[in-house]
Amino acid sequence: MSSCNLTTPLTRTKQTDEAYWKRFEQLVRQFERAHGREPDEDSEFVMWLVEHVRPTLAKSSWRQYKASVKMVLQANSNSGHPDAIYALSILNQAGQQECIKTTTRTSAAKAKCLNLSDYQLLLEGLSRTSSRYANVAKAIFILGLMTGLRPGEWIHAEYVVENGISGIRVRNAKATNGRATGEFRFIPFPVGPHARLAQRLISTCRRWQITGDYNKKYKSMSSLFRRTARKIWPNDHRRATLYTSRHIFSAAMKAALPGEEVSNLLGHCSEDTKHRHYARRSRSALCLHNTMRENFGLQVLPFRPNRPRVQRAPGPE
Repeated sequence: MSSCNLTTPLTRTKQTDEAYWKRFEQLVRQFERAHGREPDEDSEFVMWLVEHVRPTLAKSSWRQYKASVKMVLQANSNSGHPDAIYALSILNQAGQQECIKTTTRTSAAKAKCLNLSDYQLLLEGLSRTSSRYANVAKAIFILGLMTGLRPGEWIHAEYVVENGISGIRVRNAKATNGRATGEFRFIPFPVGPHARLAQRLISTCRRWQITGDYNKKYKSMSSLFRRTARKIWPNDHRRATLYTSRHIFSAAMKAALPGEEVSNLLGHCSEDTKHRHYARRSRSALCLHNTMRENFGLQVLPFRPNRPRVQRAPGPE
C-alpha cells in the first residue's frame, strides 16, 4: 500500500484523527494475519474490507471502519497515488446493505435503557467497589442521566448563568465535523445540590486533563463500569456503560419534548441522528429521569403522548 501523508486540512479533531489512524492500523494487521503479507495496493485492501469485513459488522461499526480507511485514502489520493483514488471510489460506493442486522459486538453490547431498580442496583454495585474512581463514575452517570452530556464532554463544560438562567454550557463533541447544532450548547440546570455535584465533576475532569491523566482515568472508569455490570447481570450481553445515561436522557426527552428541542439538548443538528443512534422514546426512561429530578428538587416533565396519525383521504378508485 502507498504511504500515508496526513497533512491535508481536516475538520476532525486531533483525537478523532488518532482514533481513525489506530483503527486503520488494526485493519491492516487483520489483513496481514489473513493473508500472511501486507496488501500490495490500496484497492486490494479495500476490496478485502468490503467483501470480507463489512458482512461481519453492524451498520454503526461499518461507518466507523469506513471513515477510518477513507481518511487515509483521501490523504493518499491528495498526494497523487492513482490506486488510492480508485480504492476511494470503491469505498465510497460500499453502502450498508451487506451489514448484519444484529450483533453482540461493540455498541450492540451496550444497554440503552435501565429501569429504576436496575439503576439502583448499578449505583449500589459501584458503591461496594474499592475503586478510587467509583464516585466520579457515579457522578458522570447520574449527571449524564440529568443532562445528556457525553462522558467525554465534561472536560469542556462549565456552570454558568445565561440570560438569567443557570445551567451547563458545554462544547459540542461533534462541532468540528458539522454534525452539531453549533460549537456550544446550553442545558438549563438550576442551582442546588445537583449543580454543586456538576461543578465538582467539571473541576475534577479539568484537573485530570491539565495533568494529562484524563484518558487513562476515563478508561479506568469504563472498565469499572463493565466489571460492575458483569457482576450484576452475568447472563445479559447488553450491559450498562457510562454512555447508557445519555441514551436514557435521550429516551426520556423524546417522551416529553418535541423533536427539535431534543436534538438541541443532545447537540445534534440532524433529527435523523437522534432517531438512528439513540434509544427510542420511553415512558420508563422518563420515569427514571423524573425520579432523579424529584430527588434534586426539580420540576418533573410530563409525558407527551404521540401525535395522532393523519388519516389520508382515499385515492380515486
